[in-house]
Amino acid sequence: MRVVVLSLIALSLLFSNFSASVQAATRPTPAQRQKMEKIIQKVDALSPAQKKASVVALKNKLQRLRAKLKVTKAPKQRAALQAEINRVEKELAILLTAAAVPPPPPPPLPPMIQAEPSTITPLPPPKPIRPRSPQFGLSLGVMAGIPGALAELRFFEPFDLPAISVRAGVGYAQGEDTDKILRKHALVEIDGIYRLHQQSLKGFRSYVGAGLNYDAYTTGRVSGTVGGEIFYGLESGEPGSGQYFCEIGYGMIRTGFSPSYKSVSVLVGYKF
Repeated sequence: MRVVVLSLIALSLLFSNFSASVQAATRPTPAQRQKMEKIIQKVDALSPAQKKASVVALKNKLQRLRAKLKVTKAPKQRAALQAEINRVEKELAILLTAAAVPPPPPPPLPPMIQAEPSTITPLPPPKPIRPRSPQFGLSLGVMAGIPGALAELRFFEPFDLPAISVRAGVGYAQGEDTDKILRKHALVEIDGIYRLHQQSLKGFRSYVGAGLNYDAYTTGRVSGTVGGEIFYGLESGEPGSGQYFCEIGYGMIRTGFSPSYKSVSVLVGYKF
């Protein structure tokens, strides 16, 4: 029993000495720490180009030491070579860490591009096409219920009145009155016209109008009196050239001494 106890005590002492020796071998001594600090200070003082050159030189030196270690047989020389290899490897590791180039920072975001104010001058809107003024026109049809014709001069926007035209004309009509008497009439007519569509538009354009007529000469070489008319019209064609037109309305021709003519008026004509 005494022998077993002594054996256990001896083994524990042996194990404690072994672990202490292992920790002492792995922990750097003060001299080694001082040497490592000097190496770090030396590396920090180098420029980037010098660090790269030192890395190449240490790698070459490490290759030579390892090659020499392979052919060396003497234990002391091998131990010295191995110690030098360890020192060079540590110094190389420090250099590689210091010489590592950090990745470049991401490029800055491009500045916000502000749209420059446009320097292009917009084209002015096209001027509306004005027809000739005055325009001469001729129309045929029915005036106040009897056949007739009208020659006219149409003035476009007189006195700069927008959408307004004025028509002055002379007409001829003949027909039987309510007493079955055939009469001929020479008429003077003046009308005001209001356009419902712009004159520059193509296609059909509409207008309305009203006016007065005067029976200047009738059968019997006498003059009549004042009548009137209202109408709705459509015209088509290029505003700057000739245009066809059609008007429908209600008219009245009066002589003052015989029955008046009161009925529908329809005229179809051309003006240019």
